[in-house]
Amino acid sequence: TTCNFKCSYCFPGCNDGKYRWPIGEQIETIHKNLSYMFDVYKQYGKTKFSILITGGEPTLWPELGNFVKYFKETYDARISISTNASRTLRWWKQHAHNFRSIGVSVHNEEVDIEHTIEVLDWIYLNTETAVHAAVLMDSKNWDNCVSIVNRLKNHPIPWLLRLREVIE
Repeated sequence: TTCNFKCSYCFPGCNDGKYRWPIGEQIETIHKNLSYMFDVYKQYGKTKFSILITGGEPTLWPELGNFVKYFKETYDARISISTNASRTLRWWKQHAHNFRSIGVSVHNEEVDIEHTIEVLDWIYLNTETAVHAAVLMDSKNWDNCVSIVNRLKNHPIPWLLRLREVIE
């Protein structure tokens, strides 16, 4: 429940920080458990593994880059993430290539649309990672959402744009 955005339409408790990211021995336990599970699957001939990482905002976890890199390199895991893409372009340049797909949720109340476009463009043009933007269509801020959609759909780089209705 750790997120740097405080969108009014998010459900209660989704960004209160009550459930923090794993730290210390918890990270080691997660690595051991997932590795054990993947190793057992490999014994049965399984070779393809997928991990979906969601949040809050998962890129705020300080260990995310190491976690993703380890499972991609060790198990050739296909790792997808749902993110608001608010981390710096430098962070994305360092880590985007370790993801198979990146879904960027565009939240009208908090988004820096120029930064988001810069991140989407860089990932699309410089990695093999699939990337798309999903605009959450908020009825309370409909005109702003439509403006964001128009800005994205008229952008010349062809990463995928999706619309998602916010149901309250």
